[in-house]
Amino acid sequence: MKIILLSGGSGKRLWPLSSESRSKQFLQLLQDQDGQQISMVQHTMNHLKQLGLDHEVVVAASARQVELLHKQLGTHIQSTVEPERKDTYPAILLSCAYLATEMKTSPDETVIVLPVDHHTELIFYQKLFELDKLIQSESARLGLIGIRPSTPSGKFGYILPEEQTGEPGEPVAIREFIEKPEEAHALALINQGALWNCGVFAFRLSSMIKEITKRGLPTDYGELRGQYALLPAISFDYEVVERETSLSALVYDGIWSDMGTWDALSHSMDNAIYGAGLLDHNCMNTNVINELPVPVLVTGVNDAVVVAGHDGILVAGKHASGGLKPLLELMQGQARDAGGDTSYGWTRTVDMIVADGHIAARTQRLHVIAGGQIDCTARETAAITWVLLTGNGSYLYSGENRALSEGQNVQPLPGGVFQADTSCDLLEIRVTPA
Repeated sequence: MKIILLSGGSGKRLWPLSSESRSKQFLQLLQDQDGQQISMVQHTMNHLKQLGLDHEVVVAASARQVELLHKQLGTHIQSTVEPERKDTYPAILLSCAYLATEMKTSPDETVIVLPVDHHTELIFYQKLFELDKLIQSESARLGLIGIRPSTPSGKFGYILPEEQTGEPGEPVAIREFIEKPEEAHALALINQGALWNCGVFAFRLSSMIKEITKRGLPTDYGELRGQYALLPAISFDYEVVERETSLSALVYDGIWSDMGTWDALSHSMDNAIYGAGLLDHNCMNTNVINELPVPVLVTGVNDAVVVAGHDGILVAGKHASGGLKPLLELMQGQARDAGGDTSYGWTRTVDMIVADGHIAARTQRLHVIAGGQIDCTARETAAITWVLLTGNGSYLYSGENRALSEGQNVQPLPGGVFQADTSCDLLEIRVTPA
């Protein structure tokens, strides 16, 4: 059995903390058994380690995520790098090519695709062994896990079995897929025995190699990556699952939630407050998540999430926190800042002074992900001062390595390199002579 962890998405519904350079699955808002802050991808990997499956994993990620992926899971982790962000179908095909050519996986071996943004328990992951048996027994060409719904939610796709689920543990044949129905329709589906589709898929490696060949593309990982643009940007559900005629689902009846919204994620968090802030005693079921260096005070607000990050501030009722995508589209272009994502993190303009028609001074905030570097070789460094606001790092110049901690400053020079030991924020003060 081999496992593909899908980790390439950005997660707009967890704005303002989730971004292109730091996707939702890397936000360290959960806790492990030792009380250490961990991310969704670390949470998933911890469960797989308990079952001895961590060495069977390849992680599908985008190029911007690789450094952070190695920081959180270790440099030994096997990963496929998508040249551009598309969807789950091309990401899975690329990962299968990696399994075949780089990991020399047998064409007959079971491959299981597993999202990383689920909060569940160990018994859920034990279902992976049952999926392996299902595929190897040739009972179905494609296997899924269906979740017994706890509410008639319209946030999920539904799997409608051929008949009401029978014996516990027995796979069920699938009649139809219904994508995110209205709540009333969802309730009717549940009454017919429908299950939530949790995005777990199992198949033989050979079936996806045939998919690649069918498109006239190379099955070698390096060559396919070079022609990645030729693959369609479509989900695996639409392109494969809903067209397959030989498929079955295993039923899981236990704790499971999708951590794709602030409402769902907040239920999986051990603390009501992350970062600097205060929740008054008159706040019920409210969470504060703050990455800014200034405190957040909340009083008299119930059933809400207050999230403060460098991209913006969100105040939302938990019931409405899943509807951010259209609102973010409406808000595009309203940001005062002209910064953007970079290879090391992101930049944001904090202040600017204009005199006699030119920029006399500019202050920017540079966010550098853990392990990220700012190379000053080709960077204009005249009259610049960096102040380290948060985190720890080092400045390398002419063979000398100067350790930097919060509050310290340095004047970068051509050829110098700043390297972040932890996630860091630098204040860059640039003065331009008249």
